[in-house]
Amino acid sequence: MQHNLFSSAFPLQEEGICALHAFSFKRAIDCFLEAEELHPELPNNAFYKKLADACLQYGLGENTPSVAIAEFWETVHLDQVFAGETNARTKYLFKICSLRLRELNDFDENGFLQNVSGFFHKSACLMYTEEPQSVFPALVKLLDLKERQIPARYWAWFGDTAHRLRRQRQANLGYISALAIDPMDIDWGTFADERLRALFKKQQSHQDLQQAYGTWPFYAWAEGLIEVPPLHDFFSTFLEVVEKKVNPALELTPMERLHRFTLLLFCEQTLGKDADEERNALRQKMRALDEDLFDGFLAIIASRKK
Repeated sequence: MQHNLFSSAFPLQEEGICALHAFSFKRAIDCFLEAEELHPELPNNAFYKKLADACLQYGLGENTPSVAIAEFWETVHLDQVFAGETNARTKYLFKICSLRLRELNDFDENGFLQNVSGFFHKSACLMYTEEPQSVFPALVKLLDLKERQIPARYWAWFGDTAHRLRRQRQANLGYISALAIDPMDIDWGTFADERLRALFKKQQSHQDLQQAYGTWPFYAWAEGLIEVPPLHDFFSTFLEVVEKKVNPALELTPMERLHRFTLLLFCEQTLGKDADEERNALRQKMRALDEDLFDGFLAIIASRKK
């Protein structure tokens, strides 16, 4: 008898999931409630119902335009960043937003969603709905746009897809670029490198969240989890952009100081053997920002020369 009840409830749950993906949240909730009446312990039913409730409470629905969905995406992403982790609920919210945005298909020929307050590219949806082989070319094309400053999470997605495809050199480039631009923009829902994730959790266990994000790039380099590509001008170019934005009358925040230290370190590591004058200038700036980290940096440099 229980098996028959389960069999009757399962199609209702499937109907609810389809409604969830179509942003028909009221219909989805009705389906999940009816399925629950037939089988109170139907697997994952309560999970799906809570998702539909949350989306409905936020004001999402079948008539929600793409721009509003992208704004909701950003809200979910920020919740994830400030939690320093992700969960099944967050991942599924990204998935249903991805499915809906692709169904609405309001992306331009280059994959950009217009009129959003920030930056939203179709590859964000591909990360949650496609296999790495499909995502990788889209991200390569996006990140090759030299005239646009790409948010850190897109570089991290490039690292994630390359990591899953076992392209370690490209994975390294993606992750180190993301950490240089903004470690707090990482998408924990996709993050594929378990060693880097474990290091962040280690930092988080004895530091506040911003310190953990701020020191993460340094210790990733210190422990050899990322490598700075030699003679690479990305970091120095980005450092110039960051320095131009600084108001000299204002003191840097602790997070800004750590971010600046990271950029200087990465710039220093790209230098060739004959760039002693530039190297010394960068090191002086590093010391002024954080003497303890700088001493750690010198110790690691010395140990790697042995």
